Amino acid sequence: ALSLGDEIELIMGATGAASSASSLGELTSVTVDTTDPLVTTNPTAVGHLWVNSTTGTVYICTDITVGANVWTNIGDGSGSIMPNGISGSGTVTTVGQYIYHTFTSSGTLEVAGSMLVDMLVVGGGGAGAGANNSNGGGGGAGGYLSGSLTLTAGTYNIVIGAGGAGAVQLAGNNGGNTTVSIINAIAIGGGHAGGGARNSQVPASNGGSGGGGSGFSQDTAGGSGTQADSGGLIGFGNDGGSASSNVADGGGGAGGAGTINGSNGHGGLGRQWVDNNYYAGGGGGGGSAGYSGTGGSSVGGNGGYDDLSDLDAIVNTGSGGGGSWASSTTGYAGGNGSAGIVIVRFAI
Repeated sequence: ALSLGDEIELIMGATGAASSASSLGELTSVTVDTTDPLVTTNPTAVGHLWVNSTTGTVYICTDITVGANVWTNIGDGSGSIMPNGISGSGTVTTVGQYIYHTFTSSGTLEVAGSMLVDMLVVGGGGAGAGANNSNGGGGGAGGYLSGSLTLTAGTYNIVIGAGGAGAVQLAGNNGGNTTVSIINAIAIGGGHAGGGARNSQVPASNGGSGGGGSGFSQDTAGGSGTQADSGGLIGFGNDGGSASSNVADGGGGAGGAGTINGSNGHGGLGRQWVDNNYYAGGGGGGGSAGYSGTGGSSVGGNGGYDDLSDLDAIVNTGSGGGGSWASSTTGYAGGNGSAGIVIVRFAI
């Protein structure tokens, strides 16, 4: 094995330090400590050297991602210090003793070795229905998958499902599927709501959670929630409410079915993940003045009556859009469902 002095000489040569330097103190961008660095040890630049004066182990920082730095071992000892061998195109954050990789758009997750993670996969939410002088139902949430599992080495391709777009006097669109390759996880997009023109109501669609039914001159049934377990994760999805007595109903959510509650059709509840945030809430049904429903867990879009400011679901929660009621025969568009999300969490 090289002596500490030999390692210093090699490091100075590798980094272009002056050959006359005779001590570590004469090097720039270097730390001498009795411990090894951590992935959360944040240097100012790539190339920062770290020498453990107790063991003689030497590291160079080759990636300065905040909270997820990579320290490559170039001296005695074995193994490099990496954030558990995971990298990728998602947003990286450190909260307490955990690193989170969050994907709000499609990308890849690189896993260097076998490791245990917590994972959330949510499909895109379905659109709420647009209406003219009638009730539009709320969109169903995207399917919700969660759990702990062991990932093996490989490149995981992640596709984020888009939220369903609302449309004027139409039922709108389903949300898109969110998928994770290798484990073959599929979170099904949420179903669009029932609704449309006054005398030509379109039935709600099935999806991860089903869209809510519409009601006025024609009452339509809610869609079915079809999300099953997938990719080693537990699946959650529920039915949309089925309209009756001229009430437009809420879309299903990961935490419950869309409701028929008097004259208000509320979106099904979402589910709270380990980050304490809610995802996959159903959209509320549109209703006449004072009778619109609310979105599930405050992430689904609210139903509206000639006030359409809150119809869209909260972004990247995989929630359903709210339905509209329009007193005018021109009509309004239903709320947009929101795109899905993938989050991978692992211990530092």
